[in-house]
Amino acid sequence: MNRSLFLQQLIASVAIGRLPVSLTKDFRKIYLMQCFVAGFRHYEGMQLLDDMKEGDLLELVREPGNEYDPCAIALHWQGRKIGFIPASSNEMLSMLLDCDALSLFAVITHLEKNSQPWENVAIAVYFVQEVNKELPAHASYLTRIEAPHYRTLNKDGKSGRQKHLIWATCLILRTVSSTWMRYHLTNMRLKHTLKNITQSTLSIYPNPAATCR
Repeated sequence: MNRSLFLQQLIASVAIGRLPVSLTKDFRKIYLMQCFVAGFRHYEGMQLLDDMKEGDLLELVREPGNEYDPCAIALHWQGRKIGFIPASSNEMLSMLLDCDALSLFAVITHLEKNSQPWENVAIAVYFVQEVNKELPAHASYLTRIEAPHYRTLNKDGKSGRQKHLIWATCLILRTVSSTWMRYHLTNMRLKHTLKNITQSTLSIYPNPAATCR
């Protein structure tokens, strides 16, 4: 299979959302960028998150007329916009897309629903290269998918928001428990005081009924 035919089939596969294994037999992926989807919660990403899968292909869509960023590159999942390549890293990619120097592709590498929206979806941008020679040893990292570094996810898999909710629930339970204990102790003290008053009264008036007559 020549490179031109391979790329045609690869582009066609974006509509399906996944890359057929048969297309990658004689080619390798060179990863130029790995990042989270920026602006994920501001578009359709949150509504589509449950339908997305790791390995799904994304379409890179240049937005040169974007009023906030002339280098903007939108990310589309099955034709629906889910966010952007981060603005801090998009300049070189936008140049490559504008001059059609490389056929660039994007794929979902990690999904983490327990994190904050800006870390829900991690992607990689890559181009395909015919395997006709070995890469230099120092460049082998370009063929690897790296695990994302989550800042909003704790070691136990809970997000900061979840931790806050758990903490708030525990605080409410402690408050309720403390209030109940104070009420219980006050009630016990009251009963004890009434008992002492009753005993004192009986010691002075052994037969209250007779006294009242």
